[in-house]
Amino acid sequence: NVRHIPISIIPNWESLAEFPSLKGDGMAKTFLPPFTLLYSGNMGHGHCFEALLLAARRLLEKGSPIEIVMTGDGVQSFGIQQRINEERLTNINFKGYVTTEELQEIRAYSHCAFISLKDDMLGCMSPSKLHASMAVGLPVVYLGPPGSSVDLAIKKFECGESLRSSDIDHFVDRLEVLSTSPDLIKQYSRNARNAFEKSYCDRSNLSLFDALLDDSRGDMCARTAHNRAA
Repeated sequence: NVRHIPISIIPNWESLAEFPSLKGDGMAKTFLPPFTLLYSGNMGHGHCFEALLLAARRLLEKGSPIEIVMTGDGVQSFGIQQRINEERLTNINFKGYVTTEELQEIRAYSHCAFISLKDDMLGCMSPSKLHASMAVGLPVVYLGPPGSSVDLAIKKFECGESLRSSDIDHFVDRLEVLSTSPDLIKQYSRNARNAFEKSYCDRSNLSLFDALLDDSRGDMCARTAHNRAA
């Protein structure tokens, strides 16, 4: 007989105390150019940047007032900087590592957070930058395979756009739509913060651990009592 083991999934989280409640109407932003897409964090093996660089080239050729800001580092960072310089992608501002204070300032003027995942990394990693982005009310623009933790969060909470890395035209089109849709950005922003408070902060998720441990303890006691009775 096959024994089915129950599985509980508790998402990663950020500390609620480190991200106080947003003031005003979500992340109210000025929509004067440039519209800013932020990538922050690890530029490691599991993340896909080719589509982002191709999209940047097309946006530049079209004269779109959209800027991409990149902070962080990783094994792909050198190659990314080379491409930016060689192709003169002046709409990408590569900053590398920044302090926590600088990152807070960048998030404050950014309009969306960019998260990428290679297709073959589905099920192998879960980009943790999702939770901090939600915490500060940044709508998420995700480029990667469907079914990932980021894709599921976006679909469940309607806090951004889930797109495929193989469709550069659609990616560019959605960025241009977002750059001219302040009401949509505000709605995504509110939904992102609500998702953080409901499902991606310590206040909500540590209680899930408590409930799981209580259930496990109850099951163990029940099995012990059954064995003694037998």
